[in-house]
Amino acid sequence: MRNLLDLMLSDMVSADKLYQPTNFWNAGIKRILKDLTSDDDFKRFKSHISARSFYVPAYEHRVYKKYRKCINQLFRIKITHNHPIPALEGFFGTLSGYNKAKTDYRIFLATDRDTYPDLSKSQESPVGEPIEFFLFEEKRFSRCFLNYLRGLTFLKNSVDTNGIENVLEIGGGYGALGEILLTSDSTSFYVNIDIPPVAAVSSYYLTQVLGKDQVFTYDQSKDMKHIDINRIKEKYRCAILCPWQLPKIIGEFELFVNFISFQEMEPDVIENYISYVETLTTKFVLLRNSRTGKSKATKKKDIGVIEPTTIDRMTEMFQKFEVVNRDYKVFGDYSKDFISELICLSRK
Repeated sequence: MRNLLDLMLSDMVSADKLYQPTNFWNAGIKRILKDLTSDDDFKRFKSHISARSFYVPAYEHRVYKKYRKCINQLFRIKITHNHPIPALEGFFGTLSGYNKAKTDYRIFLATDRDTYPDLSKSQESPVGEPIEFFLFEEKRFSRCFLNYLRGLTFLKNSVDTNGIENVLEIGGGYGALGEILLTSDSTSFYVNIDIPPVAAVSSYYLTQVLGKDQVFTYDQSKDMKHIDINRIKEKYRCAILCPWQLPKIIGEFELFVNFISFQEMEPDVIENYISYVETLTTKFVLLRNSRTGKSKATKKKDIGVIEPTTIDRMTEMFQKFEVVNRDYKVFGDYSKDFISELICLSRK
């Protein structure tokens, strides 16, 4: 897998600037690469500090993150990789994130509908050696996984999702949405477009979850002049591509998804991606982003964006789609420090 990552990094150097990492991710890539020096490092990617800072979100309170060992000793709790956070409420539940995870799980249960995709048996794979996940009804859930489940139930409550088969995502992280869709429905086909090194991580993750013969990876597509989705579907269940390959895609997707990652880019980069998304997407767009945008970098090397993009500004970039539903109080995140909003758009 490290060889695949090196191949992606080598090709990224010569890619158009619109498909290269912007200011926010330049710092993130350096940190992640330090944690992915060998194939063995991929096996525990969910426990890397860099991953938990950039693409493996956690529920834990910042106090727990800083003083985890002391707090666990105080509550006489032993937590190791691939073991769930104890189902303790109260003060420890607030610190560890259990209380928030339970709330999100209950929202998912209460709002799910009997339409595509069938989420009733969804649970996250232990691949990647996570140090934070929770058991509800003997099934595994992380924050990333529950974010997608709530997003999908929001979609189900907004439009008729029957008939969705092909799903395109830009910035899909380690592949949680692909895991949900492809383990829930046998007819689903999923494409994730992301920058390296995250594209290599999602390639590893989905090959472990689905099997190597089910994932069309970058080394197979890098020299293709045209990437025909219908032809790839004949043999594979998903494809992991890099951003500079987006103009080569031929085919149609009923659904496009972006959770947070657009706001980690600069406005001109977002607009370019959306121009292709509008060409490829036939029915719906599902967005989850901060209402105010990512924090602005005070210096060019700081983690942050040069020009923040609000979710309203992003939504206006979709000329061929119109908003049919939006919510931040139930399906999104609604707190004093952070508000993320889900928006569903339908093709005009």
